[in-house]
Amino acid sequence: MKTVLLFLLITVTASLTSCRAKPANAPSSNTQMLNQSGLKFAGFAMKNDIQSALSGEQAIMSSSDALALAHLDVAVTAQQYETAYDDNEILADEKFKNKRLLVSGRVASINKDYKGDGYLTLVGISPLGIQARLTNDELQGAALLKKRQQVQLVCDPDMKVGGFVVLRNCRQFTSYLDQITPAIESINIAFLTGKSALPRRIGTGIAIAYVIGSTVPSNSPCLKGEEKACDGLVKSFETDRKMAQAFQNGYQRLQSKLLFAD
Repeated sequence: MKTVLLFLLITVTASLTSCRAKPANAPSSNTQMLNQSGLKFAGFAMKNDIQSALSGEQAIMSSSDALALAHLDVAVTAQQYETAYDDNEILADEKFKNKRLLVSGRVASINKDYKGDGYLTLVGISPLGIQARLTNDELQGAALLKKRQQVQLVCDPDMKVGGFVVLRNCRQFTSYLDQITPAIESINIAFLTGKSALPRRIGTGIAIAYVIGSTVPSNSPCLKGEEKACDGLVKSFETDRKMAQAFQNGYQRLQSKLLFAD
């Protein structure tokens, strides 16, 4: 199970962020120099929360916020997608055409076609299932999948072909999140420098992640993606006076620059 990182950060550090924020300064025309370790951890925390929200796990952000931040249009199960095309292909095209989809489902088979292109067959409502055509760079990741495994894929919709409902340009959700890391970093930079707003609960989590990432040593497990070890380190901010003071100082310097959407 994934670490519910933003939720943990806000819960653990609530007592350290209780001081009232000063009125936000007007956005500066000059980009503030940000701590790169803090920015890295803030990006990791946001991706983690997006994935938790869209996997039905406890998260700070709502599923609609997660879709928007991940540049996705619709979340749908494989069975819902096939049902839509089975009921009314014209209406399904209107609903899904030109949308970027997050499709969840169970793997029925892992295949290659005569050209060597990879695709997954997802369990749907019919024996044929759904063909999810993979991008070329997703083949290595698909080699690790197994039948009956639950997956989340980011795909473009395609037409119904020869009885098959088809998805194209599919990649695993984790791969997709890695691909859009620069976009997520841009969102965080704009927020942390006071140039754009985030909903308060999400923004508070990002600010906390940024300060913690800026405070921990460069060899910290938090900066290496070692989630369980990072959980313990985050919790120590409550009990270690020196770490708590460093966090408080960093958060107070940052908070007057933050803009919230609510």
